[in-house]
Amino acid sequence: MKYMAIDPSFSRTGLCILDTDTKTIFLKPISPPGSNKTFNDTVNRGMYIAEQITKEISHLHNITMLIEEPMISSIKASSLGVLSGILTTTLTQHPSIKTVYTVNPNTIRQLNSALSDKKGLSKKQISSLSAEVLFAMFEQEGYTISLWTNTPRKRKFCHDEAEAFMLCILLLLKDNVLSDSLVQNIYAAHKGYSVKKIKINEFTKREVTNVAKAN
Repeated sequence: MKYMAIDPSFSRTGLCILDTDTKTIFLKPISPPGSNKTFNDTVNRGMYIAEQITKEISHLHNITMLIEEPMISSIKASSLGVLSGILTTTLTQHPSIKTVYTVNPNTIRQLNSALSDKKGLSKKQISSLSAEVLFAMFEQEGYTISLWTNTPRKRKFCHDEAEAFMLCILLLLKDNVLSDSLVQNIYAAHKGYSVKKIKINEFTKREVTNVAKAN
């Protein structure tokens, strides 16, 4: 089964594509060029991110997708709302996508809040440290992790990719597709998955009706 999770951001969107059949995990950070100086810029940069994602899934089928909703009360709520709208609209219409789910924008913070022994670290630091442990567990289960890069030099995953991976794990746990031992190891390493009740919302795509042509 194929799963995809997206942590949307104009500075750097985190993308995680996980295949439980081939046991592969693909991670990619997507940073659109330019800045959101105008509405036109914002839309075009959002479309760039959507295009980069669709390129990565063009050869795949029956993907279950999860995307983090925008923070409505954030200073950046307007631009993030545009980005989330573009990504959700584009991907729900994509033939590779089977089902779309969303989670509230505080999901990663909720998960990480259970790690009381890591006080003093930022949300990004906790996510990166947690993902490093979780990646190792998946590798022990035979998974191969692939980091997208446009240079021959190896790189380390960024926190946006780490958080996309953490969101993807929510889908895996929801669908009960992991081994019992891996699930128990995840619960032991990151208490947030076992003690936090994260609501996963299924996105219902609006049915498009035929519009009569004007005379």
